Formats: sequence, C-alpha cells, structure tokens
Amino acid sequence: MLVKDASRCKLLPSSHRLALGDRFPGPLVYYTAMRVKVATLAVGFVLGALVSAEPPTFVGVEKCKPCHRPEFETWSQSAHAEATKAAKAAPGFEASCLACHATTPDGALEGVQCEACHGPGSQYWPIPIMMHRDKAVAAGLMLPAPGMCNRCHDGKDHHKTVEWAAFKHDHREKKQSQELE
Repeated sequence: MLVKDASRCKLLPSSHRLALGDRFPGPLVYYTAMRVKVATLAVGFVLGALVSAEPPTFVGVEKCKPCHRPEFETWSQSAHAEATKAAKAAPGFEASCLACHATTPDGALEGVQCEACHGPGSQYWPIPIMMHRDKAVAAGLMLPAPGMCNRCHDGKDHHKTVEWAAFKHDHREKKQSQELE
C-alpha cells in the first residue's frame, strides 16, 4: 500500500516517518501513529477547554443530569427548581428578581439550576474534564462554600437566610442511607 498522505506520519519519530510514495510498512506502525494522534487530540481537547478564548456559557441541568442523577432528583423536587415560576407568579415581580430566582439573569434557564452555584459549565461539563475534580475546577467549576448562599439568601425582603453548617443536600443523605441498606 502506498502512503498518500504523509501528514499522518508527522507525529511519529523521524525514524518511523513515511514519505509520499513509500510502501506502508504494516499495521503496527499505523496503529502506533493513530494512538499518538488520538492521544494528541485528547490532550488538545482538554487543554483547549482549559484555556479557551471563549467565555464559559451555561449548559443547563440536562447536561448534568446523566452523571448526577441523585442530585438532579433532589433538585427537581426542590423550591430551587420552581424558583422562576414562583417569582413570576408573585405580586410585584420584576426582571431584577431573576438574578436570584433563575440560573441566568435573563431567565433563559428557569429555576436555580446547578450552574447557579457551580458556575457556567460549558468548559467543565465534558466527561474527560468532569471526571477529575482538579481539572473541572481549573476549567471553571465552582465548589460551593460558606457565604455563597448569601448572595441570594441575604435575609433582606423575602430572602430567607440559611446557615451553611446546618445545610445538607438531601441527595447526600439519600446516598448514604441507600448504601447502608
């Protein structure tokens, strides 16, 4: 078999490169070249996401749901899931209410979804990044911390205060109790 595209071989050491018109040496060299190419693409994908020139965007709860099912189930039954609908139905509703009662200030993502606390997920939700906490954090995943809830739960007007130390996610409790059964 003749090599028609020598660019595929540029990733190999010079001793293994093929030139146009050379005979294809066999599946082992091709397999090695493809492994190097796939590995290079994977690293490039991860690094590209980490240093992307594009600002992160919101992806919505549907992107989180497949891997975080218990968290989704808890959220979907919570007041946070219905926060936008509740705010819009309340007397005196103003667009500024969406800063706390929706994931995005324009209300495009209804409810207080995952990204309201964890930040826009376009750069950390892909599985190769999200599998590794450090990579996800480097790509923009925010880990909730004391004080974060106070952005909205400030005790003013109708905003109930919450105490971080007393707050527990129901899904964590459910996971633990299911594991014990």
